[in-house]
Amino acid sequence: MNTHSHKHSSEHSNCCGHMNWWRLSQLKANAADRKPFALPGTQKRYAPDMTVNVHHVKLDVVVDPTAKTLVGTCTTTIEPIAAPITRVAYESTDLEISSVTSGTDGSKLAFEITDGGFVVDLGKTLQKGEKALLVVAYRTLSPKLGIYFTGPNSSYSKKPYQVWTQSQDDDAHHWFPVVEADHPNHRMTSEVIATVPAGFTALSNGRLVDEQVNLAESPTDANSDARPETKTFHWLHDQAHVTYLMALVVGEFVKLEEKYGDLPVQAYVHPSLLDRATEYFKGTAKLVELYSKLYRTEYPWKSKYAQVFVQDFIFGGMENTTMTVMTDRILADYSVRDEARLSEVRLNAHELNHHWNGDLVTCRDWSHAWLNEGGATYGEVEAVESIWGVKERDYYAHGLAKTYFAEDRRYRRPIVCNTFREPIDLFDRHLYQKGGLVRHMIRYILGDEGYYASIARYYADNAFRPVETIDLIRAIEVTTGKNLRPFFDQWVFGAGFPEYKVSYRWDEKQKLATVKVSQNQKVENETGLFSMPIELSFDFADGTSKLVVVKVDEKEHSFSFALASKPKMFRFDPSNWVLKTLELDVPKGMLAYQLANDASVMGRVYAARALATGSGDDVVGALSEAAGNDFFWGVSVEAVNLLGGMKTAAAKKALKSLARPTAKDIKVTDARVRRAVVNALGNFEGKDIGKILADILSDGREQSQFVLADAAAALGRSKWKGALPVLKETAKVDSWNEIIRIGALNGLAELGNANGNNQGVKVAAKLAAAGQPWHSRPAAIACLGKLASGDKGEDALKALHKLAESEEGSQFTLRMSLVNALGQAKKAESLPILERLEKSSFDGRVKRLIAETATSIREASKTGEKTAEKAGAGSKKSLKGEKANLDEKALAERVAKLAGELSGLSRDLKKLRKQGRK
Repeated sequence: MNTHSHKHSSEHSNCCGHMNWWRLSQLKANAADRKPFALPGTQKRYAPDMTVNVHHVKLDVVVDPTAKTLVGTCTTTIEPIAAPITRVAYESTDLEISSVTSGTDGSKLAFEITDGGFVVDLGKTLQKGEKALLVVAYRTLSPKLGIYFTGPNSSYSKKPYQVWTQSQDDDAHHWFPVVEADHPNHRMTSEVIATVPAGFTALSNGRLVDEQVNLAESPTDANSDARPETKTFHWLHDQAHVTYLMALVVGEFVKLEEKYGDLPVQAYVHPSLLDRATEYFKGTAKLVELYSKLYRTEYPWKSKYAQVFVQDFIFGGMENTTMTVMTDRILADYSVRDEARLSEVRLNAHELNHHWNGDLVTCRDWSHAWLNEGGATYGEVEAVESIWGVKERDYYAHGLAKTYFAEDRRYRRPIVCNTFREPIDLFDRHLYQKGGLVRHMIRYILGDEGYYASIARYYADNAFRPVETIDLIRAIEVTTGKNLRPFFDQWVFGAGFPEYKVSYRWDEKQKLATVKVSQNQKVENETGLFSMPIELSFDFADGTSKLVVVKVDEKEHSFSFALASKPKMFRFDPSNWVLKTLELDVPKGMLAYQLANDASVMGRVYAARALATGSGDDVVGALSEAAGNDFFWGVSVEAVNLLGGMKTAAAKKALKSLARPTAKDIKVTDARVRRAVVNALGNFEGKDIGKILADILSDGREQSQFVLADAAAALGRSKWKGALPVLKETAKVDSWNEIIRIGALNGLAELGNANGNNQGVKVAAKLAAAGQPWHSRPAAIACLGKLASGDKGEDALKALHKLAESEEGSQFTLRMSLVNALGQAKKAESLPILERLEKSSFDGRVKRLIAETATSIREASKTGEKTAEKAGAGSKKSLKGEKANLDEKALAERVAKLAGELSGLSRDLKKLRKQGRK
């Protein structure tokens, strides 16, 4: 399962959150303020016991997308695992159970409704080795999870009717009754027979056995309604899979198809999005071939690989076996085709890769879900490397690391962790991004041959079986002879990452290079010192180089190397295989040379970062040169970001030159770098910056919608008084997925309530309302949250509360946005609103976010109260002091007055004496 959204191509959002192209108001924190991962009262969770094997599940259902109903039967074939049984338990929520009968003789079976479902009395003792078929007649009752009915409403009349299911992590029992446990530790085959209205297509796992048109029936008398024409689709999935990978989608679709050998590779999309989907779909069969060859394991599902694009999907994609469900928002149009391609490829790659990592082998328990998600995330890295090369791969991995580091500042946990309230809590950046980079490091340690041979063994030994982390460890040991348990203890069962500080010095007299390495991470809880082999590279003027590998496992190390000549360049972990932060203490001249000459992307990036810790025109010059260099766009982006962070006059001048050179032609040709430039300019305030950004928005030279969106956001950060009318106009501009309007809303949020920006509240409140462009509504809500957090934020907060209380506020994406916005505002009066939202929320992501947000607001309120108390105490002291000062002043005035009077009296006496003498 995956969600990706990116303001920059180097940014990553955690998967399993909702997709967002808007600026999401996260509950940010520094590492010093890191919170525990487990919320208060959280208990350890384990896979449930099972008493029966489920061999097969057959659904025979009628789905009405307009009436939002599903009704039919669920036939489950069961067999006792060990002991004989007389009863069997089902999980079911939001389902009305009409009857339970024996699929063998048709006899009715008694059942009892329980809190989590119902229990069936088999009417006999079922022995081990004996099977039973149970037929449950049921219908959905306004399901909150599991199955979603979308379509037109009073606000959005043009939306098509669609129905789609989403069963991960344990929501299948919201759309069909599940025997015993909606959990990944058990597999079965499945069958779906779905009858839908004419014009609709029903899609499910496996192969299409039959497709039948059911002709309309005429009414038998004047008072009867005619039965409309319908269509029945019969799908059979005869390869065992876990419950959460079963799916059903209904809608109006057209089909695209490629082939990988004899395997059909398909895409289903609403006709209105056919052109976009055609571009997206290109190369999907090539990705199937890539993973089949890399893993030495052919695509394991013989029927098909299909993708179906749906509206309002609550994830980026979901890897249901043989049929991935994708958000249609990922489909780029011609106006953003090149810039959006990387996002399309990585989502495509992630969900396809799951058909090995997560579907062929599935985590036995959610605590080991990194085997699914980390593996699929590394599949993104492998796809990027295959399509665009090593430079792009390394920078992509760098983006994964930055995303994980951001979450690590909020909380830190081991990747394998069974302390959680709901399984969805685990689907975070530790699971995905860090999990993927752990795979990257294993590849580094084993080498390509050892790594991919081990992965092939892992699949061969565990195909169609549940797995735990130990299964991967064993596959590596059997294949390579290497015991990686210490590595897994650090990186998977432990927490954190190494924070290296590395210094390099050269002794010309002794021809000796000395490298000192320290690990500066705080050693506590599950975070210790890391033991890793690290490559060190010394590059010389004659083009030769020396590569050595050292083991770094202590707090401090000092390594010395006798070399024939002085190196021109020193590199630590030159290919950046190790997940880490790196602080370099290397002579400035060597860093400048490395920034201009290193063959690796991350070598240049680390050199640029080290240079930027200094100052001076030479540093700005080196970074400016890197920004305009065509070595690799990602290095240029990093150099621009560093210039933006320096906030010096020289850096500002360099960025202005990049944004608006004296020549008429745009100096920076890559739109991704231009995005970085406008964002960096937003770090400087003032009229000159504001006018440059406003010109970019209005003069028509800039064609990239992404650059325009980021220029609008940066314009708000410039705090220029003239920004408001420009942003108001920009908020009227239509674009792909509303990204320019979103940029304008982000700019209004950054501008704040200064300069009469109550108008910004009005713009955001209007665009947050029902009926407004759907894709920009979350950004409008986020804008209100930012404006509500400042002075004069009452109107923004009222608008948020009003929307939270409305029916619109119940939709998943909007609710997540609202809770984030209330967290950004941090107002105590929002707590009752959050309590009401919590009671009507069912998705685990929403519930966790509400809990975190409420805690954050309470903490902020306590801090505010303490500050007020201190201020009050200080005020009392101040008043006492003022009274004392007033008393002293009055006394001084009286003394001065008395002194004056005495002085006058003294003068009078002197006069009288003089007169007496005369």
